[in-house]
Amino acid sequence: MALGPESRKESGWPHRRRHHEEATRRGNSVPVARDYCEGPLPDETQPGEVWVFGKHIEGTEVYIKLKLTNTEAPKCLSFHPAERTLHYPFRNRKMKEGRT
Repeated sequence: MALGPESRKESGWPHRRRHHEEATRRGNSVPVARDYCEGPLPDETQPGEVWVFGKHIEGTEVYIKLKLTNTEAPKCLSFHPAERTLHYPFRNRKMKEGRT
């Protein structure tokens, strides 16, 4: 079930935290080059860049947005079920279909 902006607000961080904790437990939370979707994109709220990655975790495509700056460690801004199909320019067809 993909969560829209309003339902994500209602569900709050505990829902996202459960996804992140489960992914971390399974060793799936660290994105690698094949998980890249887009970026660098300018951060619209503060200096720095954002990069978008995606991962398939137990049949669910997960959207991951990371913030990168020259002065701070990378920061995870988003980690939730994808609201749209993500494009992976560094994957072959089998990987795009969720088979690694």
